[in-house]
Amino acid sequence: MHQLWREGHKIVNVDARAYHYPPRGLRFFCWRALVTGRDADRKFVALHAPNRARRIAKSFSRWGTMSWRTTRRVIAHAPQAGMPFWQIPFSLALGLAFYTLAFLGHFGLAAGIVRDQIETLPDYTGHS
Repeated sequence: MHQLWREGHKIVNVDARAYHYPPRGLRFFCWRALVTGRDADRKFVALHAPNRARRIAKSFSRWGTMSWRTTRRVIAHAPQAGMPFWQIPFSLALGLAFYTLAFLGHFGLAAGIVRDQIETLPDYTGHS
């Protein structure tokens, strides 16, 4: 974004809405969460620091931030979305499970537990 600004491009932010298909099963949900975490680590390395200790610390920090944000947003927006009260715990559990898996992907790459390799879209993802 900063490079585009320096090149004289105007950045426009619009309040757009889009429809996304729901996750296509448990395997896709887990894969997508792990990829989200690995992508977060790659972004941190590119923008801030390749230092392993800082990357590991960031994985914990991001986990806490995203867990807190998910909790706040589900509780705050549930009434606006017409979500019945009894569905809120299930929505929270799903969001927190996603970001816990994302944390594992982020931590795994940051700690060197998994190798950094090109992500490929699995066959079970179905439509895009």
